[in-house]
Formats: sequence, C-alpha cells, structure tokens
Amino acid sequence: MGLEMILARYKFAAHMMKNKTRIRVLDLGCNDGLGCALINQQCDCEQITGVDFDEEAIAWAKSNNLANNMTFMRKDFLTDDIFSGGGV
Repeated sequence: MGLEMILARYKFAAHMMKNKTRIRVLDLGCNDGLGCALINQQCDCEQITGVDFDEEAIAWAKSNNLANNMTFMRKDFLTDDIFSGGGV
C-alpha cells in the first residue's frame, strides 16, 4: 500500500474529528508515528497514543516526537495489555 493511501486514511480520520475538542486518540499499528503527527496538527488533541510491535518504527517515532501530548509504545495490541502503563 502506498504512502498516499496510508496518509489519506489519517486525513479522513482527522476530518471526522476536526470539530471535537480535547480528544484522546489511540492509534493501533501507528508504525513510525507520522499519522499521529498529522492528526495532532489538524485536531485539538489532549493525548495521542501510538502502539506498534515494530521496535525500529517505535524507536523512530519516539526519537522524532516533538509534541508533549504524543506517546509511543512498543506492544502487540493483539496479545499485550495496552491500557497498563502508557498514557491511555
């Protein structure tokens, strides 16, 4: 799947949330966090939590995260408890 299609999904989600205030977003399968950043730029987000099992992608997301309201964690959301210890 191309980058354009992936970003189009995040743009659609941001459009659906644009009139909401102080939202909390959970992005399962966030990869490198670029979609989280896009939503954060376009929406009034209180907290964004990105979850992915790819260690390198989460490391990149954490090292390039410039927003205080975004958290990234390496977990497998199919088997791990994502709601314990991590900003959700």
